[in-house]
Amino acid sequence: VKPEVIAVLKSINSPYVASLFDAGMYNDLPYEVLPYYKNGSLQGRQFSMEELKKTIIPCINEALKVLHQNDIIHKDLKPSNIMLLDDNKSVAIIDFGISSVREAGNTVVMTRTGMTPEYSAPETFRNLFLAESDYYSFGVTVFELFCGFTPYAHMSPDEIEKYTSVQRIPVPKDMPTELADFINALTYYDITNRKNKDNPNRRWTYEEVR
Repeated sequence: VKPEVIAVLKSINSPYVASLFDAGMYNDLPYEVLPYYKNGSLQGRQFSMEELKKTIIPCINEALKVLHQNDIIHKDLKPSNIMLLDDNKSVAIIDFGISSVREAGNTVVMTRTGMTPEYSAPETFRNLFLAESDYYSFGVTVFELFCGFTPYAHMSPDEIEKYTSVQRIPVPKDMPTELADFINALTYYDITNRKNKDNPNRRWTYEEVR
């Protein structure tokens, strides 16, 4: 974890973002002290529309809001980096190993080391990371938590890059319309109009999700 990310994480107090109690080096290896989540991550789990809508989506949305308000772009949001809390309902985001801090108000981070292609926004394949990029990963994550698989399973990174840059992700025909519309809005591929809140052709972020 980058030193500047550690410094910011230590100042964040949110139940939906893993607390960073300590970090440093031991025997020339980096370590981090985080809470213990006895229920594990969301990897391999499926949830109903109601469970997603009532608890999981709001928790992740609030976590991203806090991170982005503190200028952190997570860059690797996916089920294995989302932990189930002790109430067995709420969740918290962990793993800031490739996260970055935006400096001097900049919204673009020029690196994609360690990103997971299946969850990555189209612009990240061009080395552009924005707060909106985390919301794209959010959309793919919700897709997987409902369906049990990602929309790009068994595709190579090159195939994923080519596909996501020109069209919306395919949603199953039996997916509830409300959830399908939600995922499509989070994974809108064109970020040209991202700052124009009146333009419907843009990717959703915190306010729309809320």
